[in-house]
Amino acid sequence: MANKATTQKRTDLEMEMLNDSFQKGRQSNQSEVDALKVKIDAAPWVYEMAGKVKGMLFNEAQASFFKLIFLKQVKESKEYRERYGMTWVQFCEHVGVDWRKTDEKLADLKPYSVDFLRNFVNFTGHEFSKIKYLTGAIFTESVKIDGDRLLFDGEAIPFEPEAVQAVIEKIQDDLKTAKDERDAEKKTHERRMADEKKHITKLERSLQKFERNAHDKGLTAEEDAFLQRMDNLRTGFTGYMLQVEPTRMEDLSADNDPTVRMRAEYIATLHAMKMQILSAYDTAVEMFGDSTMLPEEGWQPGKA
Repeated sequence: MANKATTQKRTDLEMEMLNDSFQKGRQSNQSEVDALKVKIDAAPWVYEMAGKVKGMLFNEAQASFFKLIFLKQVKESKEYRERYGMTWVQFCEHVGVDWRKTDEKLADLKPYSVDFLRNFVNFTGHEFSKIKYLTGAIFTESVKIDGDRLLFDGEAIPFEPEAVQAVIEKIQDDLKTAKDERDAEKKTHERRMADEKKHITKLERSLQKFERNAHDKGLTAEEDAFLQRMDNLRTGFTGYMLQVEPTRMEDLSADNDPTVRMRAEYIATLHAMKMQILSAYDTAVEMFGDSTMLPEEGWQPGKA
């Protein structure tokens, strides 16, 4: 009986401990559920506040960066001087900015560009690698800033994620087209240079061949080239003279009954050619000597 009572008391104690543990666990789970519920209820507010903070940070970075871009464009255009006769310092004082600090910032816009890009990416979710195209276009002025809008291809683009994405894609296409054109021009230039190199190599080989031939003949390259040119002239002249060879003048044959005027014109043509040749020959002999002279005789122009 004693053992049975002891066992019963131990069981009651264990049940009490189990019940206590259950209650504590239940309270703990309820606390976690309550805490999670608070987080869930607060999530929209947190996201809303986070979005507002991101928007404010972006607007601040945008305003700072765009202001510097605007001041850069103004300084480079010097319109303040041409239209109003103001100096850069006077213009800065007029708009309420410190010209020294402004010049320091304009000397290196990269930090402000990076800050703008970082906040823009954080705000819109665009990839950083894509946003850099937009900044580069602003620096080169293919994209300009007009208040809170972008001017691109003559259109005013609102500074909104979707509109900016369209501009970025167009800039990427333009850059790709420009790159393709540069690559094509480069290939054309390289091909032209290769062709010119081949042509020069061919000329060099021909010159070397002529020099070898001239050397074999006991001539200089200049002499060999000149003699070849004279030989070509003689060959050409002989071919030309065949056209006026009397035996080839079928128009003047008896069978064709040529007129006196036709025969006279033919004779006059040959006479004119003869006189031109004789005149050139006499002048050449006077200036350079006749074809029977030898170089070692030391003949001088104008002397018999």
